Amino acid sequence: MAAASFLITYQGRDYTWCPAKSTPSVGKPITELSEIVKILKKRKAKSIVDFGAGRGRNLRIIASSFTKVRLVEQGRNIAYLRGLIAKRKAASVTVESWQHYRIHESPKVDAILICFVIHTVPSERLRREIIQANVARLRESGTIVFVTPRNDPKYKPKVLADAVQFRDGIVRLYNGDMTFSFYRNYLSKDFARLIGINGLRVDATIPSARRMIFITEHEK
Repeated sequence: MAAASFLITYQGRDYTWCPAKSTPSVGKPITELSEIVKILKKRKAKSIVDFGAGRGRNLRIIASSFTKVRLVEQGRNIAYLRGLIAKRKAASVTVESWQHYRIHESPKVDAILICFVIHTVPSERLRREIIQANVARLRESGTIVFVTPRNDPKYKPKVLADAVQFRDGIVRLYNGDMTFSFYRNYLSKDFARLIGINGLRVDATIPSARRMIFITEHEK
Protein backbone atom coordinates (compact mmCIF):
# COMPACT_ATOMS: atom_id res chain seq x y z
CA MET A 1 0.00 0.00 0.00
CA ALA A 2 2.07 2.92 -1.18
CA ALA A 3 1.25 6.43 -0.07
CA ALA A 4 4.84 7.58 -0.11
CA SER A 5 8.21 6.67 -1.59
CA PHE A 6 10.94 5.22 0.60
CA LEU A 7 14.54 5.02 -0.48
CA ILE A 8 17.42 2.99 0.92
CA THR A 9 21.06 3.29 -0.15
CA TYR A 10 23.11 0.14 0.22
CA GLN A 11 26.69 -0.29 -0.97
CA GLY A 12 26.37 2.87 -3.06
CA ARG A 13 23.17 1.79 -4.84
CA ASP A 14 19.70 3.27 -4.34
CA TYR A 15 16.65 1.05 -3.88
CA THR A 16 13.00 2.17 -3.82
CA TRP A 17 10.30 0.49 -1.74
CA CYS A 18 7.97 -1.71 -3.79
CA PRO A 19 5.09 -2.98 -1.60
CA ALA A 20 3.95 -5.40 -4.32
CA LYS A 21 7.15 -7.38 -3.77
CA SER A 22 5.75 -8.43 -0.39
CA THR A 23 2.67 -10.00 -2.02
CA PRO A 24 2.63 -13.70 -1.09
CA SER A 25 3.18 -15.95 -4.10
CA VAL A 26 1.21 -18.73 -2.42
CA GLY A 27 -2.26 -19.12 -3.89
CA LYS A 28 -3.86 -20.72 -0.85
CA PRO A 29 -5.63 -18.68 1.85
CA ILE A 30 -4.27 -18.75 5.37
CA THR A 31 -5.31 -21.81 7.38
CA GLU A 32 -7.32 -19.76 9.87
CA LEU A 33 -9.40 -17.87 7.29
CA SER A 34 -12.42 -20.15 7.63
CA GLU A 35 -12.41 -19.57 11.40
CA ILE A 36 -12.13 -15.81 10.87
CA VAL A 37 -15.10 -15.91 8.49
CA LYS A 38 -17.11 -17.92 11.01
CA ILE A 39 -16.53 -15.28 13.69
CA LEU A 40 -17.48 -12.44 11.34
CA LYS A 41 -20.66 -14.18 10.22
CA LYS A 42 -21.64 -14.72 13.85
CA ARG A 43 -21.35 -10.95 14.17
CA LYS A 44 -23.78 -10.57 11.26
CA ALA A 45 -21.18 -9.18 8.85
CA LYS A 46 -22.43 -9.08 5.26
CA SER A 47 -19.87 -6.76 3.65
CA ILE A 48 -16.08 -7.00 3.90
CA VAL A 49 -12.92 -5.30 2.67
CA ASP A 50 -9.83 -7.40 2.01
CA PHE A 51 -7.24 -4.68 2.44
CA GLY A 52 -3.97 -5.42 0.69
CA ALA A 53 -5.62 -8.26 -1.21
CA GLY A 54 -2.43 -9.00 -3.14
CA ARG A 55 -3.17 -11.54 -5.85
CA GLY A 56 -6.45 -12.72 -4.39
CA ARG A 57 -5.42 -15.57 -2.11
CA ASN A 58 -8.52 -14.96 0.08
CA LEU A 59 -10.97 -14.30 -2.74
CA ARG A 60 -12.62 -17.70 -3.13
CA ILE A 61 -13.58 -18.04 0.53
CA ILE A 62 -14.67 -14.49 1.23
CA ALA A 63 -16.59 -14.13 -2.05
CA SER A 64 -18.65 -17.19 -1.15
CA SER A 65 -19.19 -15.99 2.44
CA PHE A 66 -20.22 -12.33 2.15
CA THR A 67 -22.78 -10.40 0.12
CA LYS A 68 -20.40 -7.57 -0.83
CA VAL A 69 -16.62 -7.85 -1.09
CA ARG A 70 -14.19 -5.01 -1.82
CA LEU A 71 -10.53 -5.73 -2.61
CA VAL A 72 -8.11 -2.88 -1.97
CA GLU A 73 -4.75 -2.94 -3.74
CA GLN A 74 -2.41 -0.83 -5.81
CA GLY A 75 -0.20 -1.01 -8.87
CA ARG A 76 -0.18 -4.01 -11.18
CA ASN A 77 -2.11 -6.15 -8.71
CA ILE A 78 -5.29 -4.18 -9.49
CA ALA A 79 -5.40 -5.40 -13.10
CA TYR A 80 -4.62 -8.94 -11.95
CA LEU A 81 -7.47 -8.89 -9.41
CA ARG A 82 -9.96 -7.56 -11.95
CA GLY A 83 -9.01 -10.36 -14.30
CA LEU A 84 -9.43 -12.89 -11.49
CA ILE A 85 -12.88 -11.52 -10.67
CA ALA A 86 -13.94 -11.71 -14.32
CA LYS A 87 -12.68 -15.28 -14.55
CA ARG A 88 -14.62 -16.31 -11.46
CA LYS A 89 -17.68 -14.26 -12.52
CA ALA A 90 -17.77 -12.81 -9.02
CA ALA A 91 -20.34 -10.05 -9.47
CA SER A 92 -20.39 -9.23 -5.75
CA VAL A 93 -16.68 -8.33 -5.74
CA THR A 94 -15.20 -4.93 -6.62
CA VAL A 95 -11.64 -3.59 -6.65
CA GLU A 96 -10.54 -0.22 -5.30
CA SER A 97 -7.10 1.37 -5.39
CA TRP A 98 -5.40 2.41 -2.17
CA GLN A 99 -5.04 5.92 -3.58
CA HIS A 100 -8.85 6.20 -3.83
CA TYR A 101 -9.63 4.25 -0.66
CA ARG A 102 -7.49 6.41 1.60
CA ILE A 103 -9.35 9.66 0.82
CA HIS A 104 -12.94 8.38 0.92
CA GLU A 105 -14.95 7.31 3.96
CA SER A 106 -17.73 5.47 2.14
CA PRO A 107 -19.19 3.03 1.53
CA LYS A 108 -19.04 1.76 5.10
CA VAL A 109 -18.53 -1.97 5.64
CA ASP A 110 -19.21 -4.50 8.38
CA ALA A 111 -15.75 -6.08 8.45
CA ILE A 112 -12.20 -5.50 7.23
CA LEU A 113 -9.42 -8.05 6.86
CA ILE A 114 -5.85 -6.69 7.00
CA CYS A 115 -3.79 -9.80 6.37
CA PHE A 116 0.03 -9.73 6.12
CA VAL A 117 0.13 -5.99 5.43
CA ILE A 118 1.21 -3.91 8.42
CA HIS A 119 4.52 -5.71 9.01
CA THR A 120 5.57 -4.96 5.39
CA VAL A 121 5.18 -1.17 5.73
CA PRO A 122 8.47 0.65 6.47
CA SER A 123 7.00 3.64 8.32
CA GLU A 124 5.14 4.01 11.61
CA ARG A 125 3.32 7.00 10.18
CA LEU A 126 2.10 5.08 7.12
CA ARG A 127 1.04 2.12 9.26
CA ARG A 128 -1.14 4.45 11.30
CA GLU A 129 -2.51 6.07 8.15
CA ILE A 130 -3.47 2.65 6.80
CA ILE A 131 -5.24 1.66 10.01
CA GLN A 132 -7.02 5.01 10.30
CA ALA A 133 -8.21 4.83 6.68
CA ASN A 134 -9.73 1.45 7.47
CA VAL A 135 -11.30 2.64 10.72
CA ALA A 136 -12.96 5.43 8.70
CA ARG A 137 -14.53 2.82 6.38
CA LEU A 138 -15.86 0.67 9.24
CA ARG A 139 -19.42 0.74 10.52
CA GLU A 140 -19.70 1.72 14.18
CA SER A 141 -20.32 -1.88 15.26
CA GLY A 142 -17.92 -3.38 12.71
CA THR A 143 -14.85 -5.56 13.10
CA ILE A 144 -11.27 -5.28 11.82
CA VAL A 145 -9.19 -8.46 11.75
CA PHE A 146 -5.41 -8.10 11.73
CA VAL A 147 -3.17 -11.01 10.74
CA THR A 148 0.62 -10.77 11.04
CA PRO A 149 3.39 -13.41 11.12
CA ARG A 150 4.58 -15.19 14.24
CA ASN A 151 7.80 -17.25 14.33
CA ASP A 152 8.70 -16.35 10.75
CA PRO A 153 12.04 -18.00 9.80
CA LYS A 154 13.36 -14.75 8.35
CA TYR A 155 13.52 -13.34 11.89
CA LYS A 156 15.77 -16.01 13.35
CA PRO A 157 18.83 -14.42 15.05
CA LYS A 158 21.30 -15.83 12.54
CA VAL A 159 19.28 -14.53 9.60
CA LEU A 160 18.76 -11.14 11.23
CA ALA A 161 22.51 -10.79 11.79
CA ASP A 162 23.11 -10.95 8.03
CA ALA A 163 20.05 -8.95 6.96
CA VAL A 164 20.05 -5.39 5.67
CA GLN A 165 18.52 -3.21 8.39
CA PHE A 166 16.13 -0.34 7.65
CA ARG A 167 14.37 1.68 10.35
CA ASP A 168 12.62 -0.84 12.65
CA GLY A 169 12.87 -3.84 10.33
CA ILE A 170 14.83 -5.61 7.63
CA VAL A 171 14.71 -5.42 3.84
CA ARG A 172 15.11 -7.73 0.89
CA LEU A 173 16.88 -6.09 -2.05
CA TYR A 174 16.01 -6.73 -5.70
CA ASN A 175 18.89 -5.74 -7.95
CA GLY A 176 16.95 -6.33 -11.17
CA ASP A 177 14.72 -3.28 -10.79
CA MET A 178 16.47 -1.64 -7.80
CA THR A 179 13.57 -2.07 -5.39
CA PHE A 180 13.19 -3.50 -1.91
CA SER A 181 10.55 -5.11 0.27
CA PHE A 182 10.35 -4.49 4.02
CA TYR A 183 9.51 -6.70 7.01
CA ARG A 184 9.14 -5.93 10.70
CA ASN A 185 9.10 -8.65 13.34
CA TYR A 186 6.27 -7.64 15.66
CA LEU A 187 5.92 -8.88 19.21
CA SER A 188 2.33 -9.40 20.29
CA LYS A 189 2.45 -6.50 22.77
CA ASP A 190 3.82 -4.12 20.12
CA PHE A 191 1.10 -4.98 17.62
CA ALA A 192 -1.59 -4.67 20.31
CA ARG A 193 -0.20 -1.23 21.17
CA LEU A 194 -0.43 -0.16 17.51
CA ILE A 195 -4.05 -1.28 17.47
CA GLY A 196 -4.81 0.60 20.67
CA ILE A 197 -3.35 3.97 19.68
CA ASN A 198 -5.55 3.92 16.59
CA GLY A 199 -8.81 3.79 18.51
CA LEU A 200 -9.39 0.04 18.41
CA ARG A 201 -9.45 -2.60 21.11
CA VAL A 202 -8.62 -6.28 20.84
CA ASP A 203 -11.89 -8.14 21.34
CA ALA A 204 -10.57 -11.67 20.74
CA THR A 205 -7.62 -13.59 19.31
CA ILE A 206 -7.33 -16.81 17.33
CA PRO A 207 -4.61 -19.22 18.51
CA SER A 208 -1.99 -19.94 15.85
CA ALA A 209 1.61 -21.12 15.92
CA ARG A 210 2.55 -19.17 12.80
CA ARG A 211 0.38 -16.06 13.00
CA MET A 212 -0.92 -13.43 15.40
CA ILE A 213 -4.61 -12.87 14.71
CA PHE A 214 -6.41 -10.01 16.44
CA ILE A 215 -10.18 -9.47 16.25
CA THR A 216 -10.78 -5.79 16.98
CA GLU A 217 -13.55 -3.23 17.22
CA HIS A 218 -13.96 0.48 17.99
CA GLU A 219 -12.83 1.48 21.48
CA LYS A 220 -15.86 2.36 23.57
